[in-house]
Amino acid sequence: MTTGSGPAASWDSGQLLSHCAHVNANMSLVTSARQPISSTEINCGYPGNIENGYVDGRSFLYGDSVRYSCKQGFRITGAPEERICGDHRRWQGTEPQCTRE
Repeated sequence: MTTGSGPAASWDSGQLLSHCAHVNANMSLVTSARQPISSTEINCGYPGNIENGYVDGRSFLYGDSVRYSCKQGFRITGAPEERICGDHRRWQGTEPQCTRE
């Protein structure tokens, strides 16, 4: 039985079922590859010190945040004072700087 038009129209039902099963198997692979990863599997590591400042944070896993502050006589510039551990084991945004007031 042939219905519709185009290359698939000439396939018999067995070929079409086989093709659909192949596509479904490939879609399952794609779907399973995108399953959420446990937050304990993504560790951004210590974000590093900043000159004339401090980093406050005890955990560096996905979703955790660190806060930067500056020594007396300096202020945060160049970026927000908070950064969040994100995908790809990287801290979001850029590291702030402490500049003299």
